[in-house]
Amino acid sequence: MSSPFNNWPNDPGFDVMHEEKEPVELKVSGTIPPYVCGTLYRTGPGGHQVKTDDGKTFSVDHWFDGFSQNHRFQIIQSGSTTRIIYNSRRSADPLIESIRRTGKMGGFSFGQKCDLRVSFSRKLWSMFVPDPRPFQDQHNIGVTFSVNPPGLGDIDTSAGKKKGGHVPGIQSLWVETDAATLLQNRT
Repeated sequence: MSSPFNNWPNDPGFDVMHEEKEPVELKVSGTIPPYVCGTLYRTGPGGHQVKTDDGKTFSVDHWFDGFSQNHRFQIIQSGSTTRIIYNSRRSADPLIESIRRTGKMGGFSFGQKCDLRVSFSRKLWSMFVPDPRPFQDQHNIGVTFSVNPPGLGDIDTSAGKKKGGHVPGIQSLWVETDAATLLQNRT
């Protein structure tokens, strides 16, 4: 096994399973200019291993495939001081739970290791019988965010009010991937 570049311990930075569901105030060192105030959303890979019910450990093969985690930084100017409020949450909990029960992850991933013979025959066979799609809540989506995208208002219309459209502020927040899949973020 090769050593990390310049002996830098990279692995711990890509194995984050901790969530900060309740907002916490971060310590600010230095100054932050007032023009950056607002809310910054970041998404990306979180943890990459799951302990399964049978005592084994399931690991994804590439750190881009880490289980998505969304982060929110609220940068608030109060007079001459700047505050940063942070919280985060995983967005792949149903997928993680499925892996915990079954010991495997269905669908595709960024860095999947495939047997080319099986992969080729599966692709050929899928022309006749498509692969079953994973359950909607079992996607691992975490490349970018879209705020109030046109035509994708809030799917929760239980209050009978239309959400989305041309209104100020964040009405709906969607997490996107490069595989034509969307997931509405619930913060």
